[in-house]
Amino acid sequence: MTTEILSVQNLKKIFSRDGQGDFVAVDGVSFDIAQGECLGLIGESGSGKSTVANMIARLLDPTEGQILLDGEDVTKADVRTVCRKVQMVFQSPQESFDPRRTLGDGIGESLLTAGQSAAEAREEVARLLEAVGLPPDFARRYPHEVSGGQCQRAAIARALAIEPKLLLCDEATSALDVTVQAEIVALLSHLMRGHGMACLFICHDIALAQGFCDRLLVMYHGKIVEEGTPDEVVQSPKQEYTKMLIDSVL
Repeated sequence: MTTEILSVQNLKKIFSRDGQGDFVAVDGVSFDIAQGECLGLIGESGSGKSTVANMIARLLDPTEGQILLDGEDVTKADVRTVCRKVQMVFQSPQESFDPRRTLGDGIGESLLTAGQSAAEAREEVARLLEAVGLPPDFARRYPHEVSGGQCQRAAIARALAIEPKLLLCDEATSALDVTVQAEIVALLSHLMRGHGMACLFICHDIALAQGFCDRLLVMYHGKIVEEGTPDEVVQSPKQEYTKMLIDSVL
């Protein structure tokens, strides 16, 4: 029996644009993610993928719908409540860190907030860095002193610090070259198995998601237009939009 970590029900987000009327960014999206599952959310830029993630993380308020996290209704919860179980990894890792602080400071911040001493936090930061394939001395480096792939590994270490149940990866590999993309996806897969985390993997590259995700959702103009296993979606697409996404990378 699978345990649902996340259940999104009829989620909708409407933005008001001055003088241009309302814009429906997300229109009635529903899906579930089970414990340990990786769900891919695929679509072009502007399809509504990131808006969905930001509502789940409570960075945006839904216009309509419901978000259940580990069985609890968090539709109107504050960010602090949700971030205990949900963490995000963003597209531009350097921008997600404070450039004036070391990577170790960024990774250890939530540990200190949780009540660990400075010495305990330093020890845990070193362990987290090693878990994502970085030497412990990277804790003393600043975001601009490491490569994009190394910084993304540090961002994953920061997300793991509070042992989340759900990881939201919002185009987490799109700014990296192909080789580093593969390394980050392999790392995420290893960490998910080791920690029992679920993952919402948002990207526009359907071929990348095919090799990593358990299921795929295809999003177009704010709606889910296709879903299934990666092989079902890629080998037997039902929608012309999905066929277009596949043709763009094959």
